[in-house]
Amino acid sequence: MVLAAALGAFVMLDLVFADRLTPARAAVMLEKNSPQLVSVLKAKFAADFTRIVTATVEAKQELDGGMPLSGLLDRQTRPIAERLDDEARSAPPELVAEWMNRLADAWNAVESVAGPQLCARFVNEGPSVLSDPVMLEALEPAFDARDAALFAALAGARDTPTAMPVGEATVEDGLAIDAAMSGLEVPAGYAQIIRTDDTESRDYCAALAYFYRTVADLPGESGQRIRAEYFVQSLS
Repeated sequence: MVLAAALGAFVMLDLVFADRLTPARAAVMLEKNSPQLVSVLKAKFAADFTRIVTATVEAKQELDGGMPLSGLLDRQTRPIAERLDDEARSAPPELVAEWMNRLADAWNAVESVAGPQLCARFVNEGPSVLSDPVMLEALEPAFDARDAALFAALAGARDTPTAMPVGEATVEDGLAIDAAMSGLEVPAGYAQIIRTDDTESRDYCAALAYFYRTVADLPGESGQRIRAEYFVQSLS
C-alpha cells in the first residue's frame, strides 16, 4: 500500500516536471502533495528515504526517460523493502496489536459517523466518498490514533531489528481466525462476510472492525504471525 502510493506520487511528479525534476524538487513536492505518504515513507525507510528519492531521480535523468519513473523507484526500494519486511515481522507484538485495535476503532468510527452504506463505499472507493467537512472532522481523532499506532509499531520494528522475526502466516493460522470469528460471541453472519469479502453487505464495516479486534486478541503464535502478516502487508 505504501509503495504503491509512492509510485503514484512519483508518476505524478514525472508528469508535472518531466526533465526539470531534481531530487530536491521531488522531495519538496512529495512533502507538499503527499505529506501523509512522506511521513509513512520516512518512518518505514528512515535514512534510506532521501537516498531512494535521489537515486530514483538521478537514474531517471541518466536514462533520459528510457524507463518509467515508477519502475526505477520500484528497483530502488525492492531490496530495502525485503529487508524491512523481516524487521517489521520482529516488531513488538503489543504495538502491532495496538495498531490493529486502532484500525478497528477507525472502522467503527466511520460506520458510526457515516452510516453502514457510506462506510462500505469508503472501503471500496476510498476517502473521497466522505466529502462532508463535518464528517471528516468527526473522524479525524480515530484516524489520527490509527496513524499514531502505525508509527509507534514502525519505530518499535526499527528499535528491535535483531529480534527473531516471526514466520509467515500459515493456512492453520487463517483457520484459527475463522474459528474465532465463528464463536458464539460473534454477531451472526460476520464470519461469512469476512470470509467472502462481501463489501456489499450493510454489516461489512462492523464485521471488518470485529475482525481486526479478533486478530488483535488472537492468542499464541498464530496470533503473532497473523498480526505481523497484516502489519507487513500494510507497509508493502
